[in-house]
Amino acid sequence: MVVKNFTDTAIPNVTKLRLLLVHKHLAAKTMPEDSLLTSAALEKLTGIPRDTIRKDISFLKGVDGSATGYHLGDLSRAIEGELSMTAEKRLCIVGLGRLGSAYLSYFESGEGAPYTLAAGFDSNVNRLEVLSVKTPLFPAYKLKEVAEELEIEAALLCVPEEAAQQSADKLIEAGVRGIINFTPAAIVAPKELQVRNVDLKDELKALFMSI
Repeated sequence: MVVKNFTDTAIPNVTKLRLLLVHKHLAAKTMPEDSLLTSAALEKLTGIPRDTIRKDISFLKGVDGSATGYHLGDLSRAIEGELSMTAEKRLCIVGLGRLGSAYLSYFESGEGAPYTLAAGFDSNVNRLEVLSVKTPLFPAYKLKEVAEELEIEAALLCVPEEAAQQSADKLIEAGVRGIINFTPAAIVAPKELQVRNVDLKDELKALFMSI
């Protein structure tokens, strides 16, 4: 099996997450591309301290950090380029129940660009037959084989909790670089694999503890 390079040490992950937030807010602005935004304006827009924003932007190539501010268009394109947001990323959905099917529809609608949904997997063959979608669908037992063949980089894990670890193991063996885990299970994975756990119950607990 080909061993892939999982890590990019050029920009820290926490910086990448903040830059993604900056980009999200820039994309929502109805302003000309040559508009200037100071670090103070970006702080007001994103909630990120201006000193942190300036430090984060210093990782970007070709962005002029003059006192007058940053050009909206240049900053947005620099973030897209540095974080490979314009490159096609291939992902799959494992588990096509209600949640998995909802994400399947989301990506088929084109809302997931620039991410390409390359495949979907489910252990229920009958479900695969009744889903009318463009995305290629495969039985779960072909997960490792297909994910490796299609060079899938990331996966949305939407399976029942008891199937989470087994599915994750197959994805890891196939060389997948990241998993968004929508199950309550705590996945055991190598440290180089990026795993983001999204559990609605935990998020609700955290929300109600903070309000």
